[in-house]
Amino acid sequence: MNKKFTINIIVFMFLLLFPSLLISQSNQQDLSIEDLFEMSLEDLKNVEIISVSKKAENVLKTPATVIIITDKQIRQRGYLDLEQLLHDLPGFDISRGNGTAYSQIYQRGYRSNNTDRTLLLIDGVEENDLWKGNVWLSRQYSISNIKRVEVVYGPASTMYGANAFVGVINVVTKDGSDILGEDQTWGINAQINYGYWNTRYADITFAGKYEKIFLSVTGRFYQSDEMDLSGYSDWDYDLDAYDRQYYKNKLGTNSDSLADRAKQLDQAYYTDISKIGNTKPVYSNNTDDYYFYGKLKVEDFVFGFQTWRRDEGYGAWYRDDYESGPENGGKWVPANTFLYAKYDKEINESLSISSF
Repeated sequence: MNKKFTINIIVFMFLLLFPSLLISQSNQQDLSIEDLFEMSLEDLKNVEIISVSKKAENVLKTPATVIIITDKQIRQRGYLDLEQLLHDLPGFDISRGNGTAYSQIYQRGYRSNNTDRTLLLIDGVEENDLWKGNVWLSRQYSISNIKRVEVVYGPASTMYGANAFVGVINVVTKDGSDILGEDQTWGINAQINYGYWNTRYADITFAGKYEKIFLSVTGRFYQSDEMDLSGYSDWDYDLDAYDRQYYKNKLGTNSDSLADRAKQLDQAYYTDISKIGNTKPVYSNNTDDYYFYGKLKVEDFVFGFQTWRRDEGYGAWYRDDYESGPENGGKWVPANTFLYAKYDKEINESLSISSF
């Protein structure tokens, strides 16, 4: 058996074992497992994937493990948001607390606070919080405009910076040319849903073109009352459960008078609802998120903008003796806005120019 044939067999077996990897030729065409069986051994050896090097590479030379989820797979799996997609990927442990952070996402077994060791990118633009470095990944991100999601496993800080400690999640969005057919001048891709807990969302992408100019605009709104936890004693906002012993434990004291005084002050503040907006606290965990994204492509230039806000309550993260709930201001509201311009020009197979 010659060396060339041996390499072909290795590539073929690798692709059979890992069909979820991005399998694309130089034209970025999506290939299914059926397509693999129709390819020659020579073609299989030349299969390329997008990796941490930020360019198409031969599968045998890729310096990291990369998994790609295409828009076709997103539709077939029925994902409703970006966070859902990660639950099906190997190497991810996800704790969904539906609180200050909607989910804690741990990649490759590394546990950290608020997903601050995985880098999230949208079209190459960093989404991690500039102060804490964490990812505010909830239901605010659109899914109707995703072309593919590239997930890199392993440290990629050389290419992406310190936040890429355990991996990178890069969401590549569609431009007008990915949505419109040859003779189409405009088109719409949309999802509208309604479900439990008065949950409703609309996720709409509009695309249009004029000669060599392509435009796509995406909007997503997500609202929900979330699961009602008021039937549990920790979130029923009934102070009767907090007796003298509770205050002794909280204050670290054996003094009955001190514990009684603390209880009296709490009760007085709690019943004086004028101090908390004239509304008696009840359990709530409302979600009101939105997202806008736009991309203008003019030949080799791309101009884009994004803005989103994640407005959600603390959920089950804190009990009723700690937070008053979003209706009384108990929530954390991160937001993100960016503009970008990108120029890509391929001179030949060996030379290209990129400015971001």
